[in-house]
Amino acid sequence: MNDEFNGRSSEQQVIADLALASKQSPNTAEDNPPAAIIEKPWGQSHRLFVDASVALDKIVVAPGGFSSRHSHRHKHNTFAVTSGKLIVVIYGEDGAVERLLMPNDVPLTVPAGVEHRFKMPISEPHTQTTAYELYHAVPGNDVSLDDIVRVDEGGRESIEVATPNRTDNSRGVMLFNRGEKCIVRMLVCLASLRKSWSGPVAVFLDGPHPPTFEKALEELDVRIIYSTNPSAGAFIRKVEICFETPFDRTLWIDSDTIVCGAIDEVFDALDEHEVVTPHFAGWRSDGRVMRKRINLYRGKCPDDWIELALNKYPAMNAGVFAFRKNAAFLKPWLELSRRGDHKEVFLPEEIAFQILYPQHDVGIISPKFGASVKHDPGTDDIRIVHYHGQKHVHPLPLCEHWKNTFVEALQSESPHLSNLMHLADRRLKKYAGVAPDVTVVTACDKYYVDKLRITFPNWIAFKNVHWYPVIVFVHGIDPQDPTLDFLRLPSVRIIPWDMEVPDHREKMLSAFVFGAANHVETKWWMKLDADAYATTNGPLISEEMKNYVLHGHKWGRSVTQHITTLDAWAEQHPKLNTAPMYDPNRVNGEKFIYPRTQSFAQLQSTRFTRFCAKLAGTRLPVPSHDTYMFYVADRLGHDIGRVNYKKDYGIQHCGRLKKLRERVPL
Repeated sequence: MNDEFNGRSSEQQVIADLALASKQSPNTAEDNPPAAIIEKPWGQSHRLFVDASVALDKIVVAPGGFSSRHSHRHKHNTFAVTSGKLIVVIYGEDGAVERLLMPNDVPLTVPAGVEHRFKMPISEPHTQTTAYELYHAVPGNDVSLDDIVRVDEGGRESIEVATPNRTDNSRGVMLFNRGEKCIVRMLVCLASLRKSWSGPVAVFLDGPHPPTFEKALEELDVRIIYSTNPSAGAFIRKVEICFETPFDRTLWIDSDTIVCGAIDEVFDALDEHEVVTPHFAGWRSDGRVMRKRINLYRGKCPDDWIELALNKYPAMNAGVFAFRKNAAFLKPWLELSRRGDHKEVFLPEEIAFQILYPQHDVGIISPKFGASVKHDPGTDDIRIVHYHGQKHVHPLPLCEHWKNTFVEALQSESPHLSNLMHLADRRLKKYAGVAPDVTVVTACDKYYVDKLRITFPNWIAFKNVHWYPVIVFVHGIDPQDPTLDFLRLPSVRIIPWDMEVPDHREKMLSAFVFGAANHVETKWWMKLDADAYATTNGPLISEEMKNYVLHGHKWGRSVTQHITTLDAWAEQHPKLNTAPMYDPNRVNGEKFIYPRTQSFAQLQSTRFTRFCAKLAGTRLPVPSHDTYMFYVADRLGHDIGRVNYKKDYGIQHCGRLKKLRERVPL
């Protein structure tokens, strides 16, 4: 290993190895900021850096994912794997050769002009693969040119994860998910379902999903079936997946539902009809809302279909329906749904269903199997409630079913729902006492990691910190080191931190200015020092805190030299045009006495942090994050919140490791 890259994380080392293989030096994040993550048919791609001759992508290949068969005319392609397994198929005159790549394997290079594809092994249905692709331009060419030649398209093979104790496929419940925004709601839905239904359940997953979510599904005894079609919208995928059901009789429920009682009657209704769906809230197809929606399909289907659908039929909602396998209704439903896709029609699959069902063998069953949280007229014996998106924690009577199930699921022995709460929607986070626009940020090195190992579980137990996005800046420890295993939760990002400054204190505190400015994506962020700990169960964040650019523990002194240094530095910055802060009457030895904040726990505006980082330039003017941030805020006349965090928010700190062990409650 080249000494130039010693001390890097495993992922950094891969980048370095690839750069060495291409005879190039690896760019840094500061030199070339990462581009956005791009969704691919096989997973995700993230461009980390690019210049005229070299480009580096981080790729995440989903279970069953495979790229197109392709070649690059003017660049070589090198692969290295950091987690999981990846097969690279190379096509030549003598046929195809497969190379299996795993972590720590020597990177594999495919020369320019050679056809190849990469794919996940079918034997790995639970895992996704993380790898790096280095593109190295043939001399005389620009690496950024689009020179790909595709023979076919990529995608994902449909893979079912078998559930050994589920062999009866006669009746089953089916759900579908794409992306992360509905994950928490789906787990609450499934928790409610398992109270009333012990039979088979299948969840179709389209695209990459957090491993914690998949483990939660397995604990709920759910079949996981991976199936993807990135070209289709979510509403159309819903209909497409009906053709893939493993059950003879299938009950479809959306993720935004709660099951309140027995559902066997829905399956029994398929004795009489090939498809059944509940009557929606007593509405009819000729009512104001339904008439308007149905008329959106004019020009997309024959007019006589529209007129028939408007003839006082019971209204339905596609959040709950049941069907027999290979029902004749499915094909025309899919075809008509596609005509209204691409945002031309609101809920295209639902309106297509409403238009078509009078022409087919579709039965309307009791509204108790699809009660609307908002529009239900008072149905008795409700079995399924539909929450229409994000109405699950509204102050409505039927929301109590959802809230109660949510609390029960959180209090269960399984940690998975709690560990995924950072993905909850904004309304649910507010209901649970979590500020949805805040990231928690901390930092550690080889010394402070022992303190963080004590305090981090305390933050979770008392303040539900893992329900927020969390950033941990780490210096001197490989992010893959087992020392950091206590931080490996879905909400936590471990980010290596270093700066070319001689003072270690300045190096670490700079993470809370430059690091936060670069990596925090929310409007606000909460700094928690590794030696801070909680003593009460109250909320970590209050809305009142957000009235200030800084809101921290009240404090009363700084190092006098820091203030004089900042005053001299401020003279170079016209924006800081108020009077200098130094006052000889406030000096007490080496201390400068004045009201300020102490940042062992401090909420900060991300916008203000970015301003301070830009103002500072390449390094802090003084080796103190909170002194610098407070000074700038004060000189600009910003409002600054100063309260007793120990009393008002139940957060204290202790610098000595031995005393920290004695004091921190868990």
